[in-house]
Amino acid sequence: WKKDLADWLYREERVTSFLHPGLGVASDPDESERDFRIRLRDVGREERDNQIEELRGKYERKITTAAERIRKAEQKVDREQEQAESVKMSNYVNIGPTVLSALLGRKAISRSSVGRASTTVRGMSRTSKEKQDVERALEDLSARQEALDELEKELEQEIEDLKERLDPEMGRLETFELKPRRTDVDVHFVALAWVPQ
Repeated sequence: WKKDLADWLYREERVTSFLHPGLGVASDPDESERDFRIRLRDVGREERDNQIEELRGKYERKITTAAERIRKAEQKVDREQEQAESVKMSNYVNIGPTVLSALLGRKAISRSSVGRASTTVRGMSRTSKEKQDVERALEDLSARQEALDELEKELEQEIEDLKERLDPEMGRLETFELKPRRTDVDVHFVALAWVPQ
């Protein structure tokens, strides 16, 4: 009888279990679907929190680097604006005497008035160059700010994807049957009881 019972158990009996593919967690053999879902909620929350923390750590370095680049770009904008303002003021200081000497000077053209005029013209071109430097620095700052914004959006999107993937309520449970191996079936004792009616 022992051998027949072991053969029958091997051929006929199956254990039905549940699996949540997103979490990779399977139910215990005697665990109901309700109990498994309750356990999944705790496991899912813990796994989600761990992975979100890991994800934030990964992005924290990138965000810190991007923020540092923005800070340096802001400093460069300030420096370029100061230089442009300095050149502009220098030009105003040079233009005044040049115009006055040209209007009030005794000689129509003198060597010093030509020198002042050429210095003023060079100063004007330098003002234009400084203005372009400021514009480039502002464009660089804007690009770096966009890169930081993109990183933050990417982080938020990955967190949302992670929450969705690890949410036990969102994922459908898969059911599977486990068939015993011959070596798993071990009958220790067989008894037959009869109860008269």
